[in-house]
Amino acid sequence: MKNWSGQTPLSRISGQLNSSLPGHECAEFAMTAVITLEPREQDLKYKALVMHSSQENRARHEKMGFLDGWGKALDQMLEMIKKG
Repeated sequence: MKNWSGQTPLSRISGQLNSSLPGHECAEFAMTAVITLEPREQDLKYKALVMHSSQENRARHEKMGFLDGWGKALDQMLEMIKKG
């Protein structure tokens, strides 16, 4: 489906995230995430942009394995989609 400019529109989900569970290891990491899904002819481009409140919080979150965890969650989502 094309929009007024002839481009395929992006599907975008964004919001502020944090863990509301007391004692959770990420409870102090308030962050904003923007998820963009771009349909293409043969596939779907998935892009995640996560912004932390400070460089220190970003570094601490990265040390906790945030990047690996995000990739694992995406892999699990794709497996569920493939299974139908």
